[in-house]
Amino acid sequence: LEEASPRACLRRSMRRHAFAFARRWVAREARTAPRLGRAGLGAACLFAGGAGLAWAEPTTTPRRRPIQSMKTQRGVLEDDYELGEKLGSGFYGNVYRGKCLRTGMAVAIKVLPRTGDREADATVRREVAAMRGGAMHTAITEIHEFYESSDHFYIVMEFVDGGELLDLLVDGGPFREPRAAALIKEVGGAIALLHAQGMCHSDIKPENIVLTKEGQVRLIDFGTTFAVDAKLDQALNGGTVQFFAPETIASRTMGLPSDLWALGVVLFMTVGGYHPFDGQGEADIETTAVNIRHEEPDFADPVWEGVSEPCKHLLHRLLRKDPDDRLTVEQLLQH
Repeated sequence: LEEASPRACLRRSMRRHAFAFARRWVAREARTAPRLGRAGLGAACLFAGGAGLAWAEPTTTPRRRPIQSMKTQRGVLEDDYELGEKLGSGFYGNVYRGKCLRTGMAVAIKVLPRTGDREADATVRREVAAMRGGAMHTAITEIHEFYESSDHFYIVMEFVDGGELLDLLVDGGPFREPRAAALIKEVGGAIALLHAQGMCHSDIKPENIVLTKEGQVRLIDFGTTFAVDAKLDQALNGGTVQFFAPETIASRTMGLPSDLWALGVVLFMTVGGYHPFDGQGEADIETTAVNIRHEEPDFADPVWEGVSEPCKHLLHRLLRKDPDDRLTVEQLLQH
């Protein structure tokens, strides 16, 4: 009962967008957390090179399919797909499990209402464009088709069956470094592709990273993605406060460095098991925001005794307060 109690308390206290770990349980479990994922993963990737990641072999391969294979059409979704159970809800719409009537393939279908607002419609088209632009990277959710009707948009995507990173961490505890390194490399590669196209994801967090049952990583939810000049910030148009960079909290703007800060928070949580600026999982959003701006990451937990110095050094470089001093995604992937 003592072993199960922290998990039960954690599930009861968990709120969407609020990551709360029982730190005593995390410290006890961290060194015995199972190493899961693809076969041979532990030998394929290590935190190394002094400040970053070194890889014995690549884990990301292009899909080698033309971007044009994604269809955009006006039509009746029900002619081609069966809409099933709801998988999740968001600010902009709902995601359902679906099935292709022609092949029987399982898919995920994001349904977004058309409100008649031009900016809202443009947001949907930006999301589709971001997914379409990332079609050659395996860590970006594959889009199959895009439908428009008079009152809804329908984005038909691959169905990812392994669960959110957030749920995996809650249920299984922190990842060991090799598995965490592989995950960050995959997500970093997806971010690099977006940044190369001048796109900022703007909502990197464990809930938007999902894994297949085989351990393959997917970055999802491009609903707040926007185009940005690499030298300019843009007015805040979405995201999650707990993953905002200090400059976002201070000025309500986002730029490409914001994604790297959020990725640093994700890495911290994946290896350490708690939020770097809310170690007890009890702070309200306002307190967490103040901590992000003025405090340093909390490495006080005993779990960090078993984490390598290169990994901690990498975290410090991703979580620099000054965005000009923060690692770029290219620098991250070069280490």
